[in-house]
Amino acid sequence: MFAMRRAVVGVARRSPSAARMFSAAGPSKTNPEIVGRLADDTEQATGLRADELEEELKGHERFNRSMLYVPTLGTKDDPTLIPSACDDRIVGCAGGCTPDAPAWLRWFVVKAGDTPTVCPDCGQHFKLDPVAAAAPLQ
Repeated sequence: MFAMRRAVVGVARRSPSAARMFSAAGPSKTNPEIVGRLADDTEQATGLRADELEEELKGHERFNRSMLYVPTLGTKDDPTLIPSACDDRIVGCAGGCTPDAPAWLRWFVVKAGDTPTVCPDCGQHFKLDPVAAAAPLQ
């Protein structure tokens, strides 16, 4: 705590605006209810992070961060569809689909197009699906 105070005082001597920045004398300009405590994420988030927190409070997931569980292996005729609104997406394949496949995740880039991307370890086929990316998350 003492080291922090010394750093703040040292900065404040050099710059008057820094003294105001580190001051905790009064309420927040944006939210007068915040006095003597730090604001939490919901009170200070802006932009996409604010949207994400609002959706989280409603019980929805704004950005898909969960893994994609695939019950069957993708084949050349029926590849595993990866939701993506972009032209490429990084995919991690757990492998282990064949006895000689390694036990770690293999990361590679799946690119948009008609030709599926093949996992070099297990041979599973992947293809990007822009329609699934546009659908709302469950």
